[in-house]
Amino acid sequence: MANRTVGSVRGLARALMAAAGAVVLVAPLGAPAVAAPAGGPATVGADGRPRVHAVVLVDESGSETPETIRQEAEAAGLIASSQQVDKDSKIAVVGFGTDDFPEVSRGQHGATDEVCPLAQVGSTDFRTCLGKLHPRSIEEGNGTDHAAALTKALDILEAAKDPSYFNVVFLLTDGGLRVDNVQRYGAKLPNADATTQSRMTAAMGVTENDVAPRARALGVQIWPVGFGNGFNREWLARLPGFGAGTSQDCQRVPVAAPAPLYAESAADIAEALDRALANASCMGFATRRGQGGPGSPVTLALNIPATASSATINALKREAGIKVSYTDPRGRVIQGSGQQDGSFFTLNNSAPTSESLFIANPYPGTWKVLFTWPPDARPQTVQADLTWIGQLSSVVRLSPASPKPGESATVHVTLQTSRGQAADPRDLAGLVFDARLAGDGFTPVPVALSDNGQGGDEKAGDGSYAGQVTVPAGATGLLSLTGSITGTGLRGTVQRATYRIPGARGGGAVVEVRTPADVHRGASVSGVLRADNPSGTPREVALSLAGLAGVSLDPVTVTVPAGASGFERKLTLSVASDAAYGPRRGVIRVSVTPGGATGGATNGDSATSTGVVLTEEPVSFDVDEPPGWFAKYWSYLLLAAVVLLLAVGAALLLLARRRRDGDVSQLRAFATRGDGAGADLPASRQRASLFRFTLNDMPGVALTLTQANPGETGVYIVRRAKHGQLAVQTPGGEVRTLPAGTRFPAGMSGTELWIEDRRLQGGAAAMPPSDDPWSGGGAHANGADPFGGGGAEADPYATIGGQDPFGGAGNDRHVNGHGSTPPGNPAHNDNPYGGDPYGGSPHGGDPYGGDPYGGSPYGGSPYGGSPYGGSPYGAPARSAPDDDYRNMSEAPTVQPGQRPAAGPGQPSATPRPADDWNDTQF
Repeated sequence: MANRTVGSVRGLARALMAAAGAVVLVAPLGAPAVAAPAGGPATVGADGRPRVHAVVLVDESGSETPETIRQEAEAAGLIASSQQVDKDSKIAVVGFGTDDFPEVSRGQHGATDEVCPLAQVGSTDFRTCLGKLHPRSIEEGNGTDHAAALTKALDILEAAKDPSYFNVVFLLTDGGLRVDNVQRYGAKLPNADATTQSRMTAAMGVTENDVAPRARALGVQIWPVGFGNGFNREWLARLPGFGAGTSQDCQRVPVAAPAPLYAESAADIAEALDRALANASCMGFATRRGQGGPGSPVTLALNIPATASSATINALKREAGIKVSYTDPRGRVIQGSGQQDGSFFTLNNSAPTSESLFIANPYPGTWKVLFTWPPDARPQTVQADLTWIGQLSSVVRLSPASPKPGESATVHVTLQTSRGQAADPRDLAGLVFDARLAGDGFTPVPVALSDNGQGGDEKAGDGSYAGQVTVPAGATGLLSLTGSITGTGLRGTVQRATYRIPGARGGGAVVEVRTPADVHRGASVSGVLRADNPSGTPREVALSLAGLAGVSLDPVTVTVPAGASGFERKLTLSVASDAAYGPRRGVIRVSVTPGGATGGATNGDSATSTGVVLTEEPVSFDVDEPPGWFAKYWSYLLLAAVVLLLAVGAALLLLARRRRDGDVSQLRAFATRGDGAGADLPASRQRASLFRFTLNDMPGVALTLTQANPGETGVYIVRRAKHGQLAVQTPGGEVRTLPAGTRFPAGMSGTELWIEDRRLQGGAAAMPPSDDPWSGGGAHANGADPFGGGGAEADPYATIGGQDPFGGAGNDRHVNGHGSTPPGNPAHNDNPYGGDPYGGSPHGGDPYGGDPYGGSPYGGSPYGGSPYGGSPYGAPARSAPDDDYRNMSEAPTVQPGQRPAAGPGQPSATPRPADDWNDTQF
């Protein structure tokens, strides 16, 4: 057999589905007992699909063409390979015409031809036998004898009679009865029209009087499928009535009543026949079509509802070379037979122009069927049909548990799909709910169930139904609660379990379980059982779960010690690693037998074995996919990321600090030579770790410091060292580590070099040390300039506070502000050097026009009141009051790094280092 089923039997609850067109809801104490439906054995397989013995009658009359015969054969092949019926179902295909011997035919032949004997669905025989169907010739009998065809079908079904199979005949025809030349329906009359009418009436009588009683006795349904424009609608409408009525499995499902179906053309026969088979077994049905060809694939979408426990997708491709693939609602492609996420798949491609995918426990939602053409195939209209069977199981909870006679109780019913999930209220629209309470000592009492938030129902529209009932006062012993649901696409299970009318209780019990909203596969939830046992003997209680598919409970029995009060035992709910995803709505039930034995499953036949329910604790949660690696460790990842960010931040701060600590942009190099020449050079203002410069101190040329170019030789390199010191590398490679401002010999002409660090002065201009007594200040011990009018110490000769011994008497008799000078003292009033050969001044005729250290053109001594009296090497000079030499000329503008030019006839001023640290004009 080409068909290979993969997967396991889906369990006892699905094994005997729906015996009376209903889903029967019970309140089991343990595993529910399963009963056969009223009226006979169940006609469904272990997975809920109907067990069928079917005969397809194919019209081969003269009105048929090879194309219509091909379409009929294709439709027959579709259900012959379809998996919408149980795998043990059997199909036969019979071609029919008329037996016109001897009036027309020269040889004897039958009105029917059993081209495909009764064989198991999916048999490879159907690949070849269907090819025997053909339009009949006149010699073969090309009329239409429905009575003969139906009689042949009943012969086949009676020979294979089995009460556990559902019997059905599908009659495919494009016309009405046409038995003009069939001698067995009466003698030939002189008038041809009269003969035709007479024989047709006789054939109808045989169908009604002979075929119909036999069909009903065998329980055979008749479903005619008409196509084309020549069939007799009135006659086809009568045919279903000649057979059995609605299947006992499908009571109260309107579409399950046998009725004729009509196809607009032969191309529509397959859909009509597929729909007829679905209706006959009260399965849900949907179909889609699409036109495609090479390079133009077709995708057809079909929706499987959440209430489906199994589904079949029949793909009618109409050409063997067309490939078909299936994709579930999560985008996963189904690769042939196998299993995935709790669903089981079986692919049957035994028919040449169609294939069938059966899905047990399907994932609900939109499934996609993709048809792909090979390059050499012709365009076709393809079709995908969906049939499905729904099973709704239930969880029933009584509140209070085991009510007493005369006590009012609320029945809570939570409906669940085959995947153990709570049914979506939207999937329950149009269904009919019934319930009843039965038991010893009273007649059954109906219970009205509703989901409207009233009559004990906790919340409207949540898929949970409730109803209130009063236990009759005469109730004794056992109580049995059942409920039923009917609707299209539903088949039922019959279960039976009982509650006991409580006698003297042996203590109480309470279950506490706090479940999170979401529980992952493989996870567990903790709870606790609290129980009392006032009796003098230990009492064993049983714990069971209802409505929690894929969940186990540990322990399942607990012994409560004698006399115990407040006894506790921890409970663990464990979700299986392969549990189906989705919501769970169930109960934890605690029961005890009157004799102390463990309560459990019962079939209701023995009162002594039925436990009294002590308590029922509702439990609800959603089973979700286990968290991925990121979801599981995200907190650790976040912590690691924070630590990493802090580490990176600390590293960046450390790097920035090191760069800052090593930054040389606040350094400045100074150089002086024995001839008085000086130069200075600031480091680049851009942050850098090296200060590179060259020194040019060749004799006879200006002393210069220059920034070094990359690759240049003879370079001094300065970098910062520890403890605020500087490391200076000479052009010869010698490295000296010195405090800032420390002088060291450099060059070839007695030059001294030193590096000042403005950072050490807090951003103020550095004051280089100097041994020049005329420098006007500095950090050197001899920083006070006796002639410069500035410095760090008092100048005894400054014109600030008295008389310049070389400049004439002032009006102020204070010497440096420390006292009075006696009048008339020549040393302080009259220049003793008045006749100085250099005195062309009022004090001696100095040929240079004045004392170079007093009233020079630069406003005083170049090292005192000159621009260098307020030079960067000392404090700004201040003119002394009443000093004849205070009338200094205005100082020229001096650019940083330049020396002022000497005036005409005056000696050159001693060059000093240029100063970029004081850019003011003097």
